Amino acid sequence: GEVYLCKLYLDGTKHHIRCAVKKLIPRAADDALYEEEMKEFERELKLMVPLAHKNIVKMYGECFYTYAGN
Repeated sequence: GEVYLCKLYLDGTKHHIRCAVKKLIPRAADDALYEEEMKEFERELKLMVPLAHKNIVKMYGECFYTYAGN
C-alpha cells in the first residue's frame, strides 16, 4: 500500500509527532483473497512493533475501517 508522511497531534494540543500512515487498498474482490491480503498486512504490522532504528518509523498503532466512496 501507499505510505504517507503525516503529523499526529497529541491530546488535542498543537504538539505533534511525525508519523507514517500506510493505506491498504485491497486488490482482490474475492473474499478469500481479501482475507489473505488482510492477514499479510497484519503480519507486517506485527513485525514493525519491536523494531527500533533511526531509519524506521516507530509503530504506534493501527486503525482499520472501510470506506465506501461514491
